[in-house]
Amino acid sequence: LTVLHPVKGQWIEVESNNLFEETMIPVRIACSKKDILKIMRFTIKHYSQKAVMAYKISKKVLIINKE
Repeated sequence: LTVLHPVKGQWIEVESNNLFEETMIPVRIACSKKDILKIMRFTIKHYSQKAVMAYKISKKVLIINKE
């Protein structure tokens, strides 16, 4: 999990065609689809969001630990 610096974001709500501008906190995470869905559900409820987006960056994530 890596939490990046907050950024300004914009999105348009399809139903009302309203433009929303807000601060977003990008997060990079390596986990299963099941886990990201749990995180998204928690996030949408905890922060009272209309939507939460997640997308796959890579199919392969490599991690090397210090020996």
